[in-house]
Amino acid sequence: MFANEARTYAPVVEQRIKPGMKVLEIGSGLGFVSLWLARRNVNVKQLEPTAGPFDIFAKLSTEIAAWSGGVSPDRLTIGAEDLDPARHGTYDLLFSFNVLEHIADLDRAMAAMATVLVPGGTMLHCCPNYTFPYEPHLGIPLVPFAPALTERLFPAHITAQKRVWDSLNFVTAHRLRRLARRNGLDIELLRGQMAAQIERLIADPIFGARHLGNASGKAISAVLRAARWMGLLTLLRLVPPDLLTPMTLIFRKPVVAS
Repeated sequence: MFANEARTYAPVVEQRIKPGMKVLEIGSGLGFVSLWLARRNVNVKQLEPTAGPFDIFAKLSTEIAAWSGGVSPDRLTIGAEDLDPARHGTYDLLFSFNVLEHIADLDRAMAAMATVLVPGGTMLHCCPNYTFPYEPHLGIPLVPFAPALTERLFPAHITAQKRVWDSLNFVTAHRLRRLARRNGLDIELLRGQMAAQIERLIADPIFGARHLGNASGKAISAVLRAARWMGLLTLLRLVPPDLLTPMTLIFRKPVVAS
């Protein structure tokens, strides 16, 4: 499953990389994307904390890197909120996939990430948008801006994945726009991400089984295929991305004229 995610996301990063760039992956997980980039001679470093609901990732990524052979990226075992340019250097590109929603102190983390981004640098982040009434990790409807009410409506689902649920900060496009302004960053939300996700649910059997593998999955898949046939995905691409999930966000740090 994680390798399949890496195959999907790695090219998204690679197309933004230029020769000589310094790159940092935030929340590198099992390290597949960073390993893939390192094999292509990208100067990439990983960041993966050693605590929390995903603490096993740091341990497994070491084994995966050793097993795969070749160059293994350096890794920072800290949280994004602890990044410091004096200690950890600066980078031309930061990226993360399905990580921002798990950062407890997102305000502090965004500020820290901005400090290690060089002027003219870029951050690429993909994550859910909890303005949209759906929680993808648990596959349940979400009462927007009311996670406590959602927890009362779906106690069994949440109890089964309590550590993941408790790690969520329910980030929204509005909050990330506010944090971009606070930290002097330009921000762009790419259109068409939800339509692309639906296309992937139909075309990618591993991804589809992960999200549509329950009792209602076949019915939902049929509805999605019908929506594509009727051209509704084309209309979905016209909806403002601030209202849809998931989000692909591009943050840019302006170059200040001297």
